[in-house]
Amino acid sequence: MYEVLLVANLLLWLALSIHFVTRPNASVFHPAAYYLFFHGLIFVLRAPLVYYRGYEAIYRGYQFMPTMDDKNTVLLAAMLGLVCFYATVMHFGNAMPRFPQDQINEAERKEMVRPFLIAAAVLAPVGLVSVLANWDTRANDSTTMLLDSATGRFVNTTGNGYFDDAQLLLAPLTVLCVWLYRFRWWTFIPLLTFVVLRGGTGGRWPIIMACATIALLFLYERRKRWPDWRAIAFGGVALFLFQIVGVDRGTTIRQWFIEDRSSLADNVDRLKELRFLEGMDFANLEFFEYLVYAVPQRTGTYGYFLDNLQLLTQPIPRVLWSGKPVGPPIQLFSLFDYGYPIGMTYSLPGEGWVQLGYLGVIIWCALFGWLFGLGYNRFQKSSHGNPIVLTYLLFLPLSLTFFRDGFLLTIVQTAVFFLFPVWLIVRIARLTAVPLADELRLRARRHLARRKPDIAAKLLDRRRMGKIAALGHRGRRLR
Repeated sequence: MYEVLLVANLLLWLALSIHFVTRPNASVFHPAAYYLFFHGLIFVLRAPLVYYRGYEAIYRGYQFMPTMDDKNTVLLAAMLGLVCFYATVMHFGNAMPRFPQDQINEAERKEMVRPFLIAAAVLAPVGLVSVLANWDTRANDSTTMLLDSATGRFVNTTGNGYFDDAQLLLAPLTVLCVWLYRFRWWTFIPLLTFVVLRGGTGGRWPIIMACATIALLFLYERRKRWPDWRAIAFGGVALFLFQIVGVDRGTTIRQWFIEDRSSLADNVDRLKELRFLEGMDFANLEFFEYLVYAVPQRTGTYGYFLDNLQLLTQPIPRVLWSGKPVGPPIQLFSLFDYGYPIGMTYSLPGEGWVQLGYLGVIIWCALFGWLFGLGYNRFQKSSHGNPIVLTYLLFLPLSLTFFRDGFLLTIVQTAVFFLFPVWLIVRIARLTAVPLADELRLRARRHLARRKPDIAAKLLDRRRMGKIAALGHRGRRLR
């Protein structure tokens, strides 16, 4: 049965991929492309590797073994989620790709340089202090994050989560530097610096997100719907860096610059023993199998989407709320009662399953297919001002982390740090009277309106001179 489902899953993915690329609204700027990529990597390419090559690292670490019924359920639910997301995102995201930017947008881009430099002067030091503090924490195993044994969640006991995440501000700042200065070679120096700094923390997804946005901006500027060889090569470099950092969680990078006393430094050889795609970064299939193994077979209940209540409690720092709940304020069960699912991410269909089984998969995947489709249409039907283009193209690659995690809180938290620099640049521009596209268009109209009387007078003079010349010509003929 499982082998049949593997083939059915492959055929379904191929059919939807072919359908997508033949649609007039298809492009690398459409969110359907990202979900097809996610599903293809996790549930189409990786599932046979796990099954036929016997990948068991996650099973051993999580202390469980799924039954064949569990594995069948996961593939069926993943295929159901793919159909629900794809159908809704294509229906509601039916706008044609457009590239309507003009000379006014080019002028706006030049005007944004000064607000960007001001914003970078404010935000970059905060991000640098945050990432360097994380280096020190990693190198000395001095984290203030403690594991809560009841919920399996890490709790920041003395530090501040907002400060820890402030390093994410560096990613959009490096993207803006490359874009504002038109992809010159030296504009990639801040990006490379960010790659080293973030790589030294062991974190890689922000690196991928930043590189993906730069590739999208490059394609958008050249009005191309699909990647060319340069964008593909840039993405390949990003994936290579992802793998290099992931082998030892940044230990090698840290050792280039500082002394690393972490326990992880002694386990690098063990981490290198993992086979192709066997690590936790791509293990959503096994994570999903654990969810089916536990919910509702052992928990006796579903989650009923109550974990989204954490959106209300998460913004409040723990130092201001001593009794702040760990995780969602209402939890009907703990997955740590049935194994050791440390560091698990649910995936979009997996989150739907935890909340309400197959019905939850339909609701959750269709809901976000609808939301992503509406967001895409709103972008394509907008004026495509530079802040709008930057916001959309910074957000679009973040969808991959959301599809991987499945939590609404994940996309909200990450988007805040990635999009805040764009918002700040616009605010600085308005406060310092820097003209953006709307103001530049208004000035152009006023200038044209002032020139119209002069233009009309010149045309009238030309007509009069033409009449006088015609009369003179007739007079000469009469003589």
